[in-house]
Amino acid sequence: MATTYTANPSGILPGQVVGTPITHLPWIFLCCQGERHCGWVKVANTPKQVVEVMAAKRRHEEGCQGGLIVPGVS
Repeated sequence: MATTYTANPSGILPGQVVGTPITHLPWIFLCCQGERHCGWVKVANTPKQVVEVMAAKRRHEEGCQGGLIVPGVS
């Protein structure tokens, strides 16, 4: 089942959205992959940016090594 995020919950049919609207801004997103923080940080200042940054975070975490330091690899 895919997860869908929206900045406009009033535009979705009843029963399609579970949760609360995005109301408190700014949102700060950090990479949560692995044991160490890799340094990926983004800030969203509008509800539209929240949705965009959530997608960027998911894409980043798919290939992130979680701050892993491997000698001899750059």
